[in-house]
Parts: sequence; C-alpha cells; structure tokens
Amino acid sequence: MAVGREDVEIIKPRTDKREYRRIVLSNSLQVLLISDPETDKCAASMNVGVGSFCDPVGLEGLAHFLEHMLFYASEKYPLEDSYSKYITEHGGSTNAFTASEMTNYYFDVNTDCFEEALDRFAQFFIKPLMSADATTREIKAVDSENQKNLLSDAWRMSQLQKHLSLESHPYHKFSTGNWDTLDVRPKAKGVDTRQELLKFYEEKYSANLMHLVVYSKESLDKIQSLVEGKFQEIRNSDRSRFQFPGQPCTSEHIQILVKSVPIKQGHKLRIVWPITPSILHYKEGPCRYLGHLIGHEGEGSLFYVLKKLGWATGLSAGEGEWTSEFSFFKVVIDLTDAGQDHMQDIIGLLFKYIQLLQQSGVCKWIFDELSAVCETGFHYQDKISPIDYVVGISANMQIYPPKDWLVGSSLPSDFNSAIIQKILNELSPDRVRIFWESKKFEGLTDKVEPWYGTAYSIEKVNPSTIQAWMSSAPKENLHLPAPNVFIPTDLSIKNAQEKAKFPVLLRKSSYSKLWFKPDTVFSTPKAYVKIDFNCPHANNSPETEVLADLFARLLMDYLNEYAYYAQVAGLHYGISLTESGFEVTLVGYNHKLRILLETVVDKIAKFEVKPDRFSVIKEMVIKDYQNFKFRQPYQQAMYYCSLILEDQTWPWMEQLEVLPRLNPEDLAKFAPMMLSRAFLECYIAGNIEHVEAESMIQHVEDVFFKGPNPICQPLFPSQLLTNRVIKLEKSMNYCYSKEGLNPSDENSALLHYIQVHRDDFILNVKLQLFALIAKQPAFHQLRSVEQLGYITVLMQRNDSGIRGVQFIIQSTVKGPGHIDSRIEAFLKMFESKLYEMTNDEFKSNVNALIDMKLEKHKNLMEESRFYWREILDGTLKFDRREAEVAALKKLSQPELIEFFNENIKVGATRKRTLSVRVYGNQHLADLNSQESEAVQPNTIQIDDIFSFRRSQPLEIHCLLSFPQTAQGWILKLSDTEDFLDMATTAKVLDPAFQAVGQKSLLDLTSCSGLEIWRIENFQPVPLPKSDYGKFYMGDSYIVLNTSHGKSGSYMYDIHFWIGKDTSQDEAGTAAIKTVELDAGLGGRAVQHRELQGHESDKFLSYFKPCIVPLQGGVASGFKKPEEEVFETRLYVCRGKRVVKLKQVPFARSSLNHDDVFILDSEQKIYQFNGANSNIQERAKALEVIQFLKDKYHDGVCKVAIVDDGKLDTESDSGEFWVLFGGFAPIGKKVSHEDDIIPETTPAKLYSITNGKVTAMEGKLSKSLLENDKCYLVDCGSEVFVWVGRATQVEERKAANQAAEGFVASNNRPKATRITRLIQGYETNSFKSNFDSWPTASTAPGGEDGRGKVAAMLKQQKAAVKGVTKTAPVQEEVTLLEGGGKMEVWYINDGAKTPLEKEDIGKFYSGDCYIVLYTYHSGERKDDFFLCWWIGKDSVKEDQKTAADLANSTFNSLKGRPVQGRLFEGKETPQFIALFQPMVILKGGLSAGYKKSIADQGLADVTYTADSVALFQISGTAAHNSKALQVDAVAKSLNSTECFLLQSGSSTIFTWFGTQSSKEEQELAVKVAESLKPGVTRKHCKEGAEVSTFWSALGGKENISSTKKEPSETFRDPHLFSISFNKGLFLNQKCDVEEVYNFSQDDLLTEDILILDTHAEVFVWVGQCVETKEKQSAFEIGQKYIDRAVSLEGLSPKVALFKVIEGTEPCFFTAFFSWDSHRAIVLGNSFQKKVALLFGGSNLEDKSDGGQGPRQRAEALAALTSAFNPASDTKTSAPKPASSGQGSQRAAAVAALSGVLTAEKKKSPDGSPRKSTSSPPSDAKGELDHSEDDQETGDGNVSQNCTYSYDQLKSKSENPATGIDLKRRETYLSEEEFETVFGMTKEAFYKMPKWKQDGKKREVDLF
Repeated sequence: MAVGREDVEIIKPRTDKREYRRIVLSNSLQVLLISDPETDKCAASMNVGVGSFCDPVGLEGLAHFLEHMLFYASEKYPLEDSYSKYITEHGGSTNAFTASEMTNYYFDVNTDCFEEALDRFAQFFIKPLMSADATTREIKAVDSENQKNLLSDAWRMSQLQKHLSLESHPYHKFSTGNWDTLDVRPKAKGVDTRQELLKFYEEKYSANLMHLVVYSKESLDKIQSLVEGKFQEIRNSDRSRFQFPGQPCTSEHIQILVKSVPIKQGHKLRIVWPITPSILHYKEGPCRYLGHLIGHEGEGSLFYVLKKLGWATGLSAGEGEWTSEFSFFKVVIDLTDAGQDHMQDIIGLLFKYIQLLQQSGVCKWIFDELSAVCETGFHYQDKISPIDYVVGISANMQIYPPKDWLVGSSLPSDFNSAIIQKILNELSPDRVRIFWESKKFEGLTDKVEPWYGTAYSIEKVNPSTIQAWMSSAPKENLHLPAPNVFIPTDLSIKNAQEKAKFPVLLRKSSYSKLWFKPDTVFSTPKAYVKIDFNCPHANNSPETEVLADLFARLLMDYLNEYAYYAQVAGLHYGISLTESGFEVTLVGYNHKLRILLETVVDKIAKFEVKPDRFSVIKEMVIKDYQNFKFRQPYQQAMYYCSLILEDQTWPWMEQLEVLPRLNPEDLAKFAPMMLSRAFLECYIAGNIEHVEAESMIQHVEDVFFKGPNPICQPLFPSQLLTNRVIKLEKSMNYCYSKEGLNPSDENSALLHYIQVHRDDFILNVKLQLFALIAKQPAFHQLRSVEQLGYITVLMQRNDSGIRGVQFIIQSTVKGPGHIDSRIEAFLKMFESKLYEMTNDEFKSNVNALIDMKLEKHKNLMEESRFYWREILDGTLKFDRREAEVAALKKLSQPELIEFFNENIKVGATRKRTLSVRVYGNQHLADLNSQESEAVQPNTIQIDDIFSFRRSQPLEIHCLLSFPQTAQGWILKLSDTEDFLDMATTAKVLDPAFQAVGQKSLLDLTSCSGLEIWRIENFQPVPLPKSDYGKFYMGDSYIVLNTSHGKSGSYMYDIHFWIGKDTSQDEAGTAAIKTVELDAGLGGRAVQHRELQGHESDKFLSYFKPCIVPLQGGVASGFKKPEEEVFETRLYVCRGKRVVKLKQVPFARSSLNHDDVFILDSEQKIYQFNGANSNIQERAKALEVIQFLKDKYHDGVCKVAIVDDGKLDTESDSGEFWVLFGGFAPIGKKVSHEDDIIPETTPAKLYSITNGKVTAMEGKLSKSLLENDKCYLVDCGSEVFVWVGRATQVEERKAANQAAEGFVASNNRPKATRITRLIQGYETNSFKSNFDSWPTASTAPGGEDGRGKVAAMLKQQKAAVKGVTKTAPVQEEVTLLEGGGKMEVWYINDGAKTPLEKEDIGKFYSGDCYIVLYTYHSGERKDDFFLCWWIGKDSVKEDQKTAADLANSTFNSLKGRPVQGRLFEGKETPQFIALFQPMVILKGGLSAGYKKSIADQGLADVTYTADSVALFQISGTAAHNSKALQVDAVAKSLNSTECFLLQSGSSTIFTWFGTQSSKEEQELAVKVAESLKPGVTRKHCKEGAEVSTFWSALGGKENISSTKKEPSETFRDPHLFSISFNKGLFLNQKCDVEEVYNFSQDDLLTEDILILDTHAEVFVWVGQCVETKEKQSAFEIGQKYIDRAVSLEGLSPKVALFKVIEGTEPCFFTAFFSWDSHRAIVLGNSFQKKVALLFGGSNLEDKSDGGQGPRQRAEALAALTSAFNPASDTKTSAPKPASSGQGSQRAAAVAALSGVLTAEKKKSPDGSPRKSTSSPPSDAKGELDHSEDDQETGDGNVSQNCTYSYDQLKSKSENPATGIDLKRRETYLSEEEFETVFGMTKEAFYKMPKWKQDGKKREVDLF
C-alpha cells in the first residue's frame, strides 16, 4: 500500500461542497480527510478491523470489553476519564460500538478544541492505560449493559438465530459478554481477564487494520498535517485482515421451523435464507432489487395481500447480517392473531410471490427505476451531523474501495439479471430457516437458548411441505408494482425572494395560521410541511385519546398502498397523535408533495371506519399497550415522571382498559366530533414559494371549513391554551416508588428530577451551563467509579417550557433508594468543584456552550423541527439561540454559583425535587422496607399520582388571554399562580359555555335565571329562549339555573336532561359537558341527571306547570321534529306540586283507578279522575289542562271533568267514553318499569378511584371526605357524587361515569336520581345523611376570584359592574298596619301579668312576655299578631309557661292569630316596629328569675329607675331601632354609635359617637324621654364629656371605633313541605322536601309547609290539615330548625311563626306574588283550582245540606261569566281585582265558595279520613273588594319621565332629583331596563317583592 497522499477520485454528491482526501500514513493507517469550512463541529471516527468474531473461546465479549476499557486513560493523559471530561466540557460527545468484524470509536467536539481532542483520541491506539482497578469496574459495566438487553426480544431472537448455527463458526458466539464470561469462568480456569485483554489488544489491534475519518473546518492540508502528527505512532504489526471462511449454516440448520416464546405480546415470522453476500456484487445490488419487490407495500404486493386478508401489520425484506463470506436474506412479517392461525398460508403466499418473480424474470425497468431513486437520493441527501457522517464512512472504508467510500452500496448502477437471478434462486424452500415467535408457544417448547434463556423448539420443514402450503394458500392477485409516479423529475431550486432569517406569519384566519420559512440555506429541492390539527375533543379522556390514536393509525393504514410509492421516491408523510389532536407531516422532494398532501387531506375529510381494518389496528394498539410493561425500567421511570408532571395526561392502564370495549361505531361517531372544532397551526418551509404555500393551506381550509356543511368549525380563542405542568413546592422532596412492571426484570431505575424555572433566557443558560459542567463528572463518578449502572445520564428536561435537570440511572447492583442518596452525595461533591473552578475553566465552559448554541442546522428537517417547537409551545422565540448566547456572554461565575445554591444544591431554599423509583425484582425488599420507614422532613411520598397532581398548582410558561367579551374588553392574566383555576377552566370549557363562565366568574351582569343548551352533533348549542320548556325525546339538553346563595354569591344547578330516544353518545356528551360547564362556573354547581319521565321536582319547577316531551330530535340520528299536526293524545298526570306528564297509548287499557288522566282532543280537553286518585294531583292536572289549552288550542277549547265510575247521561262523560269506543270497566293499574319508585335506604359511602367504586366502612362523617378525592353516597332513591375541590375536571367526569355504572350495575330503577356536588356546596339532602357535618361560616370560592379580577380590571381602567361586592344595604321591609290595639303580659309564677301602658316596650332579659297586637288589614275584620318573647336570661319554666299561655290565647281567638316565638336579639322588624322605642333591660322581675340567680349565687343586676345604667342605641328606622342595656363601663362605648347614661333617678346623659348617624341620635333622645319622662337630658359629644359622665362609668378609657357588621346576609327564601309516616307522627324524622321556584299555588290546603327566610321560619298550615297536626305546628317548626341548625347554620333562636291558611300576614305574603282573591276561595285543592282556573266544572262529588248540582252549576255559571267574558280571548289566571270586574269575580267566587264549603270533605290522598273542622266562621266568605293597599309594582309611577342608569344608581355622581328613591328602576327606559336587569319590566314586576329588591340591590338601584 502506497504511503502518503493518494489522488483517487471519491464519488460524492453533486450538491456536496466539502472536500475529501485519502491519505495513508507510514504505519499503513488509511485516513479520509474531510474539509468543511461551514461546520460547527469537528469529528473523527476510527474503525478497527477487529470485532467479536475474534473473541477467544471462553472469553466471550472480550472485544466488547476492550471497547469499554480503551476510553479510560492513556500514558499521555493518565487521569481516568479525562478524555470524556474534555470532550463533554467542550460541547462534544463520544461513544463506540463493537460489531462482528469491526469496532468503531468516535467523537465530536467544538471546532476550536479539536486538536487536543484528536490527540487524546489518538493516544488510545498508541499507549492506552487499562488499569487493574478499572478492569473490575468495567466488567460490571459490560454486565450491566447485558442485563439491559436480557429482556429485549430483538437481542434474544438475534442470539437464537446465532445459536442455531454451526458451533465452530464465530457467528455462533455470544458477543456482548457478561460477568460470567469475563470474570467468573476465567477465574475458575485460572485465567486473568486483564492479561488476556492486554494480549488481545497487542495481538489484534494494528494500524494496518484501522481506518480513520477526520472531519474539520480546516483545509485538507492542515488536517493532513494534524493527522500525521497525531496518529503516526500507532503501532503497525502488519496484521493480516481477519478472515472467517465457511458458512455458519449447514444442512442441519436449514429447512427448519423454530417456534420461540418472546417477551412481548405479538406474533412474528422471520423467514431467513443463507445467500451469497451481496457485498460481492454491490454495484449490481441484487438484494436491494429483491428487497424492494418482496418488501413492497403497494397494490398487488405480498404485504398488500396479507394486509387485505387481515393477517399482517408489517413486512420488511432485505439483507440481514453479512460478511464477505456469508450473508442472510430476511423477510420479517408482523402477524395479527388471525395471521398467527394462518402461518402456513402466509409462508405459501411468500413463496408464491417468489415464484412470481421467477416467472416474471428480472425486470430492467424496475432496476432502472430503483437506480434512479437511489441516485437522486444520493446526490440530494441531507447533510447530517459530522459524528454520524464519519462513523458511516469509516465503516465503509473497511469494505469498499476508496472511490466508493461515500457511496457504499447505495448506488446500484450495473444491471445484471444473472446476478440478481442467482440470489433469487437461493430464496428456495430447501434453504429456508423459519423463526416463528408467539406467546402462544408458552409451555409448548422443549429447549432453551443458554445466553438469554429464550424458550424454543425445532422441527424440520422440507420443500414438499412448503409446496403443499403454496398449493393451499389463497388464490390472490399477486403482481409486480406499477411504475412509480412520485419519482421527482423537477429538481430545480427556486429563487427565494424572501431572504427571511426566521419564519414569518404568512397568513392568519379564524381557521388557521401559516408560518412560512423559505429555504435560504440548504439549496435542496425539498420541502417540509407540518399541519397541526388542534382539536379540543381529541384528548379530554383516556377513551378519546385512544380513539384519536386509532383514527391516526387507520388513516396511515388506508393511505399505505398509495403513499408507499411516495416514500420509495423520497417523499415521506406521517399522521401522528399530539397532546391537542393530531398532526400531518410531509417532508421530502417538493415536486409532487402537493399531490400527496391533497390525498392525505382528502382521506382525513372523508374518513370512514372499515370494520375489518379497525379490528386489525385495534389489536395492534392493544398489544402495544400490553407490551408497555416490558419497557426498560428507566423508560418506565421517565413515563411516571411525565405522568406526574404533565397535566391532562392519561395513564396507559386506563387507555388499555377502554380499548377492548371500543368498536367501529365508537370511532365513526368520534371522528366527526373530534373534527367538529379545530384550528390548524401550519408551517411550510423549504423549496416552496410563498404563493404556493398559501395556496396549499387555502385548499386545506376549503376542504375542512368551507361548503354548505363544513366538517370543522373554528375554535374560540379561549380554547387555544398552552399545556401546563405541575408546579413542585419549594424546599420539598417528592418521591414516587413503584414496582417494575415486568416481574422478571432484575433492573431497577431512578429518575432524580430537579424542577427549576419557567422558560427564561437568563435562567435557561444558567441551567444549561450547570448541566454541561456537571454531565461528565456525574457520569464518571456514578457510572465509572461507583458502577451504579450502565445507563447513567445527566440531562436537561423541558416540559412545555418548564425547565429542569434530571439524573437517570438503571442498575441491577443497587436499589433506587441507594442511588438517590448517591446523587445527593455527588451534588455535595460537585459543589466544592464548582467553587474550585478557575476563571479560565469557567470561561472555557461558557465558550463551549456558546459554540454549541451557534451550531448551524444541518438540514431542512433539523431547522424546521427547531422552529416548529417554538410555534407549538407558543413561545415563538425564533431567535432563541442568539438571545441565549447574548445572555451567556454576560454571565459571571458568581451568578452561576448563586443559581446552583438556590436551585440545585442539596438543601437549597428553592430546590424542588422529584425522585421516581422503579424497583426490579432484585430490590423489592428495599421497596417494602421503604414503605415502613418514617418519611423524612420536607419529603412527600406520592402514593397516588392523580391525587397528587390535583393537589398541586400548575406552571404555565406563557400568558393566557380571554377573548373579547360583550363588554368590549380583554382580560389578560400574567400572574398565573393567582389564576390557575381560571386557566384550568378555560382549557376544558366548551366554546358554547364561554360567555356563561366569564359572566359568572367576573360577575359582570346579573345572570339569575335559566340558560339551556341542546346537544347537537356532540356539541352544546344555546337554545333560543322561545324554545325553553320544549324538549324532544330524541335529544339531550343541559339546563343551568342560577340563583342567590349565602353571602350574596351565586349558586348554580346544572341539569342534563336525557330524552328516552336520545343516543347513548349524546347522553354521554351531555354528562361530560355538564362537568365542563361546572368547571367554567368555578366548580360550584350541583349537577343533576334528569331522565325523561323521572325528572326531579327542582327541574320540573323551572317549567311549570309541566313539560310535554315531543317526538323526534334535532340532528341526533332521529327524524327531524316536524311541524306539529294536532293529534289526540292521552296523558297520565302525576305530582302534587310539579307535574310529571307522560303520554300513554290512547286506549282504554291505559286508564286505571289510581291516576289522573288528561285526554287532549281537538275540540275538548277531558280530565279523568281515577276513583283512588290524589286530590292534589287532580288540582295540578287542571293547571296542565290550562297549559294545553293555551299552548295547543289558542286558549279556545272546552274543558270537561270525568269522574271514574260515574257514567251518567251528561254529555261530557258520554263523549269521553265514546272516544274510547264506549263505556267498559277499566282494569287495575299495571306497574311498569318506569313506575317503580326506588326505596330510600340508609346511606352508604363509597370511594371513587380511577373510575372504580369501593365501599367504605364506618359511620358517615364529614371527616371521611378528602378534598382530593371523589365519593359516592348511595341512599337508594338518590345517589350522590361528592367531589373534592382539589380534584380535576377529568376525574370529576370519571366519577359521574362511575355513578352511572353503579346505578346500572345494581339494577336500580330509572327513577333513581344522580346528583353531583362539589365540596363546600353540599345540599341539605346530602348533609342530612351524615352523623356529623360541622358547619362553616362561608362556602369556599365565592368572592376571592372576583376580588382579584376586579383589582386587575381596575388597573386596566375597565368599567365593570358588579365586580366588587358593596356593603350590605338595609332591606325594605313590610310592616303591620299601625293604629292597632297592643296588649303585653309578662310571665310570673305560672301566670301572665299585664303590663301598664307606660311599660309596654320595655323587656327584661330575665323575663318572658306575651304580645298580642290587634289590627285591621283592608276591609277584613280584626287580624291578630300573637307572639311570646323569650329573654336570654329567662328560666325554662317561664319559657314553657309563655308558650302554653300563648297557645291558650291562640285557641281562644279560634286560631285566627299569626302566632310567633321570638328570642331576645332575634326579633323581627314587624315586632320591633310595634314598640317605639323597644328597650331591653338587664335582669328580670319574675319570681323564677329571682330564684334562679339566688340559687346560682349571682348578683341581681335588674334595672331600676335610680340605678346607673348604660344603653346602646342602634337602628336607622322604626323596624330596627332598639335600646340595649349594656355594662356601665367606658369600654362599652363605641364611636360609631349613640348611648344613654342613666346616673341615678334625676340624671340622664345622651352621648353621640363621632361616627354615629343622625337617625341613631334622634332615637337616643326618644328613648331618653321614654325612660325618664320629664327629666332634663345632659348632652355630651364624644371628646367633650364632663367629669360626672366618666365617674358614673367608673373612669375614662379608650373608645373603640370598630363598626359592627350586620350578622345577617341576604338569602333566597326556601319553601319546604313536611310529611310524616302514618302512626309515627313527630316520633321519627320527618320528611322535608323542598318546593322549588315556589308560588302561592304551592300552598296546598291539605299540607303543612315551612317557609325559611333565614331571618324567620314560618309554619304554614292548610285548612284541610288534620287537627292533631295543626296543633303540633310549633313542634314541627322546631324539628325543622333543629335540622337546619346543623345543616344550614341557621340560628337556633330564629323567629318561628305559625300561619293558618286564610290568615296570612303581610310579612308572609311578601314572599309570594300574592293574589288575595285566590286566598279566599275555599274547598280542597281540586275544588279551589276548578274555581280559580275554570268558570265551570262537571264535579260529581255529593254534598250535604241539600246543595246539589243545580246550586253548584248556578254558582259556576256566575264564575264562568266573571272569568271568561263573552269573547274567544285566551283564558288566564285572574289578576288582583282593581275595578268593577274584580268585584264581579269576587262575588262569583263567594257564591261558589258558599256552595263548595257545604260539601263533604275528602282526604287529600284519596283515602277515607275524618272531616276537618271548618275555618273560623268569621273568616268565611269575607272578600276584599278594595284595591290592594300594597304597591302593585306596575312600573308606571314615573309616568313619562326617564333618566339614565348612571343617574339613577344610588351611588351616582350625578344623581337624578325629584324621584321616588324606592322606585328608582321605574325611571329607566324600556330598552335600558332590559339591558340593566336582563328582563322586561313586565317580567320584573311579576316577581315577588323580595326578588325585586334583590335584583335592584345587584345593580345598585336599591
């Protein structure tokens, strides 16, 4: 071989600007020099022609061991690992590998450090140091590497093929080596491994067997000089090239079928033939030709046929292992389960295809086409990194002549059919080796491969058997591929007019953004296209993510046979799943790229599910998930780390769990839903002009977003949010420990992660510099010195812009806990090194990092991936590298040390650490002991990833922005920690809910009332208000009701209504969207599942009197609802207060005796009352009839009532039965599934974890409910789902689904309700199931968010109404009529003693009083207000006496008074207003009180006229003004109030605090006159007191100025019905059911109800209630209070009133839209309803006293005339009369009442019972003919005068004058009224007065 420079022409690509030179050194080392002036990295690779085939017998793995040892040290550089340290610190990397006939060593480094790096590299081949100390350590490293491979199927099957070969051939050897082969066995034989290693090196390594490639930016001459100086000294022993002649396979090893058991799931066929090595004919490329055809995937190919049959999912063909002496041709086929069963057919088809190739002959056109593709690929190949480039070339240098060193065998150019035919002939049945892998062979094998333990068996397969398989194989149309139309013919480079350095935003629409970057660097005819489909529905659950994965894989599957031609031609594509949807990538030659793009887009747009392919892909995905457990432990650790840190990621076990249940229909429904909302983020780069790029994306937009029925709708801006990462707490160490998934794996792994910061240039470079400096010392210490594991890595981590650093170590020798401690020890050691680093070393590291950052992109794909990451993360820092370099240049060493001390150092104040520990089977004992050990300080053991994830805040690396709202402003959130809840909400919130979420969150306007959405195409669509109450059976709906809660915050109820014909998917969508809506409202809503026909009372109360579900559905797979054509319908009507109306078949068989039915015919509506039907249900049915009459008959329709069993000659009854074909007896009620009422059972608690429901033991207590978990409470008739506030949206969805599954699996009736509640917003019906439920003062959530938002808005100068909560405003109250008679008694010695007139109004705290106030209300006779008052210090005996005597007074007045119980301090405004003033005095006058204090030894502090007494004056009006005697000391004074000081009998001071009000000052004077009439008052202001004032108080003290806040808060009133089980009255818990959205109609005369206003509790008693129950009204009220105290926080001393029907006081009726005329109609509920709704009736009840049908008919006729004037106008409920017509109506009602009250009374529930007593005689027939003296609220007081809203506000800066301040709202124009209140004036004034006041308070008009 000639020495020196050899001018040989080396074939290189036409576009390659690099220079090449071959030289041979004097030691016969062949070198290729490469000069690349543009390179940022230099590299070198030394290929040594010695490999594992040279291993001595008994020392398997020695060549590989030498590869490890050579890198340790050399005589010139003796410091151990100094080579690796130098390379790493200068921006480089180093590695090596051992093959069968070669070992390759290589590195790269920054250009300015190349010379020294090359010198260090050369020394390994000159004078290496392989110390004895390093020998043992590195044998362990080799063993660790082998341990890593033991469970790898690729390694196992490769070794099995070697094992089944000639034992004397080196191919048979085990090449890796392990502890056994390199230590144990040699020692047993007395062999010194190190000596053998040195001997091996000396004998085998010779310069003439080496080939070196050196890649530098210097000129070739300089590189040559450098190489000659460095490598000349390598010893040349002139060793001959190692030859290994002979074939590894003899006749014994061919014609075999080997069945083996793999580690992973799946089946695989490897068909192998020993052939003539292709390297001998590399220009002819026989194996490339045959591999191209046998491995083709286009139509007619072998794979195409196998895929069509459903037998294979992948196929590859080509040359496998080879040397110059032997080679193998392999066909590898991945089988499906069906393919596993057709192995013989598959082999038969393979040989039939080979037979086809034989018959077709070698085709020159195919060779030429393949040659053209290869040539284009070679000449336009992408530039790759120097290190990869030199490795490939140095390996080629050992094999090919110098001119082909770059080409290798990549350019088949010489067509020679004979050579190809020769290899083809060798692919015959008589030379085949078939390796068949499957788990199905477990237990069926009889042999074990020794090195990896692979189980296998062998059987012979002769050619005749294969011939038989060929004959029986399916007759498929196998044929050669068609000519490839994708081969590019236009390779011209387009002149980029835009010399853009960075991507530019070329176009933007609501559908997409296009980033464009023309190629100005690489000059290749290639392009890169990326289209990211951001689809919010693609990954919101494990199920949707799996479906999206199936979608992407199926698309690739469908496109395969077409797009395979493009891939062969160098145009590649991919469709892959992303975190937010899926993305399409195309990269390659630009000539025909658009053709492929449009095909891919079309396939997506027209996606359909082919069931056969779905099954195959599903099977493949299942196996992928099942094989997850066979991942390396370090990979498992990385997975767990990502699962812990990354929000909205799903565990693979959940995905695997949902997979088997999925079917083609699921995907067919999911795909359009996923695509229904999308945004396309696009990037196009390369050899494409901007016009063409725009045209491409315009085409994509047209396909998806345009047309009459677009596939996609654009996203709302709020859906474009970034990914979020869990934020670890500072100074905390988190630890997650997990047993390895593969019990056979001995390897353990540790991932030690340190979370540092959000994306920031300065912090980034500090972290990067630390990682650079620490990387090699970590590797050296932890791997080389401590030998913890072969896999030892220190690397940076970037989770969506959240930066950190992680150590990853996999080991068999030490457990994760020990490794974790060693990492801490390393960091302590490294700390000292950091301080000891010289300034030069620091600068060197900084420069190395700068060089790494300035390294240019090598090719278009590398550049595009960099920019795409910026686009995808939303950072858009395209100049990141330049900016970080600038930051690096400013960085000082102290700043780096400070960064380390704060974030990395052990014990650092800001350090946030997560250790993920995966335990292999060798270290399970460590895991068990760790679990029993005490947790270290500042350490948190993570037991459940998802509970932990929910409990932690989130890191967000870019700003969030809300879209513009209706108010015209944008809220930008930059303080992510304060607004994480909002960010989380925005991500999951559906666009249809966006406005709802913002409105409620920011409290911009009033949002009380209903909002409804219908599910259409799996999306919520707002329903027009005109359609509220209209529900189609084929659809699902979401209904939001907003109301006032405690503390003025809003309360939300969300109902999802499921029609009986709706699809399961739409029902599921409604349930999921309900959770999303709740998230948008801050997670405070109570969620209710409503099934058609089984709706909750609360839901039905929104749509009184009923809902009438309609047939059909809207775009839900059902027929469209058609125009309503009238048809006769029969309904069954159930419900006392809300009606469940159900349509039943129009047939006599539908009728029964127990229910009420409505027959709606075109001309007349009939009500059929079953004989046993409930009176109240009959009454409610009448309301439904009125509704049907108005709704479907335009108010013009006759109404008839037909009673069961009373057929007579009257026309209505006869007509009714004629419609049913004539009268005939009806049957008994038949129970249907829908009629089953679930029983209420004792509550049982279950936990919900990962969707699984698990029973919990023990008593139900609030303490059992943890805030990061979900629970289920089963009460039989109702199932509650309770979710903690720390749970995530997806877990809440899963909990709801678990509840659905729980109800279904337990076969519960359809009527079983499912209600979901959030922590802090539990309902009473939920809390009442718990033994213990401590009450809190305020529910969480509420105002905090609003306050923060308000502060931000204020900074932005945004005018937002209602953002901050104003101070409570005193409510306007309704008082009793004045001028009445007042009587007061105090209780003494078991009797009542009347008070003198002058003492009325004075109450002693130690006494009890009875107050009777008689007054006139309108024209009625006397009304009575009767109550007893209980002083806070009174004795029990007096309290009982007061109650008993008050009851006696009540009875003496024939039950007419309103009766109340009042406690001191809880007096109602009506009571206080009766006394002017009301004064509460200390002590008491009763004998009981005197005795009590004497027994206790207490001083008597009872007030006397001559004592010293101090009175606190409070109040602003008559209803809240009181004087309270307080301790007579100076500290009782307060600057915000007024006080009276009585000092003896003749002196009284009035003292006014500086902040007291005028009203309080006037009241003080009034009280002084009452207490001391005629005594001269002495007035003193705060600060001007006389000495006698202070002396009376015992001396002067500092005066407080803290104002006491009102204790009561505004809250909606609630109405409850009370019922008791028969025979258990008051002896057992009463049933309390809320009456929702109550009205006067809900006061049913047969019932007892409770009205809770929070300030008072009313017990309303109907006239038809049994006497016993009437008499127990206060006991019932007390039971309710006891319940509400524990559940609602109601005061136990709340005022309690008993109100008898017909005697309702004004302060009770104020909570209703009260119609006094309704109140005076007598009779039972049904009779009342008949009288009020309809002027006539066909009642057939018998009556007493001779009053029969005639009298009743006459009365009804009069009523008919009064309520229905002689016209066809629509009938409606009468309004309060104010004219002559009102009098006429009242008279008619009175006449009818007189008739009806004489009739015999019936039991409300239809069962016989005693008749109730009649109302008091003086109450009967009393009518009020005058106008209501209360305000009618018609809104007309302002007449024609209007003012703007700003002028009318109570805090206006420019207030309107001369207006009624109590009626501010009436001065608004109609338009502005609707804007402010969100409703019309008419709707506003229909509300009760208290609701009007609440609305006015919200908008500052109170």
